[in-house]
Amino acid sequence: MRKTALPNKITHPNIIVCEGIDAKNFMMYFLQALIASDAKYETFEVVDGGGNDDLALFMKSLPRLSGFSETKTITLIRDAETNAADAAKSVQSVFRNAGFAAPDSPCTPCIPKSGPMRQITGYALFPGISETSGKGALEDLCLKILAEERRAGYLHIVENALAATERQFGKLKRPHKNTLNAYLSLTDKYVTMKLGESAKAGAFNFNAVELRPLIQFLEAMPAAASRRNEGS
Repeated sequence: MRKTALPNKITHPNIIVCEGIDAKNFMMYFLQALIASDAKYETFEVVDGGGNDDLALFMKSLPRLSGFSETKTITLIRDAETNAADAAKSVQSVFRNAGFAAPDSPCTPCIPKSGPMRQITGYALFPGISETSGKGALEDLCLKILAEERRAGYLHIVENALAATERQFGKLKRPHKNTLNAYLSLTDKYVTMKLGESAKAGAFNFNAVELRPLIQFLEAMPAAASRRNEGS
């Protein structure tokens, strides 16, 4: 059973489906930062597709939502987790099983050649965004784009503490989450905040070079839809 509720309706032509509430909130505040300098990003709508086990059902339910017929593009964003290649195959399967075109690679708009679903599709994987190998999660990306000037000092303290913890108690199952949460807890400003709240409060540098592939991908999706419309 799906753990998060479906949105009541779709209100924008470009949908970003995120794996979980943290990713949704991160993307929402990231887009707000982009909108502050360019209104073209106002065409995006960010929704929570639930966990990885929920995404397949969410995508199958999406076409039944009010406003979906006006949707031009669908972007799915999730963690690479233990293997980016396996995560990519899972995303492709989710698109395919829901009746959408399945993109061959991340950050590449996929224009459907046939079938009832005419939306252009695409996907990205955290933390590498456009990378097809490796592993990791949104927290790994966040650790690379910290905005705090004293971040290096904080991270040094955190890494030493976590290393000591592992020596005494064994390997941590989710070190990326441990590291980011410990880092945030050392600061006065972000100590009580979850990932999404800290993104809103300015914990991350949304101008970081690591986010450029994501910006380029977001720009490519509606651009592909516009070119298709001009050619039809």
